Amino acid sequence: MLHRALIHLLLGLSFSSAGFAANSKDLKEETELYHQALKSIQSEDWEEGLLRMEHFVHYFGKSKLAGNAIFWMAQVYLQKNEKALARDELLRLLRDYPSSSRAKQAKELLVKIQADTQTGRSHENL
Repeated sequence: MLHRALIHLLLGLSFSSAGFAANSKDLKEETELYHQALKSIQSEDWEEGLLRMEHFVHYFGKSKLAGNAIFWMAQVYLQKNEKALARDELLRLLRDYPSSSRAKQAKELLVKIQADTQTGRSHENL
């Protein structure tokens, strides 16, 4: 939870200079922000990807992409071998976006994380 609090604290600092206006929630901005976040993750810039995805969920929580953003955050945490944080994000996805297209995958990953946590395996097995 401390990590999420730090992300929220840094949101204003990171994105105010990037030209994102929190009050302008049009579809173009929504799509652009999501794709920039995804691009950061695809280039393995984990911290920037997490910041951007959390920013996206914070400002576009009603978007059909919000569940995907949380799912990607969980994937980043798995890449960083931070299973507890990945689990928290997957539970958040299921709680806040139960009809997300990623809900089924989130449930499957939760089962795998639980099983791997009990056996001590790393994220490569997920």
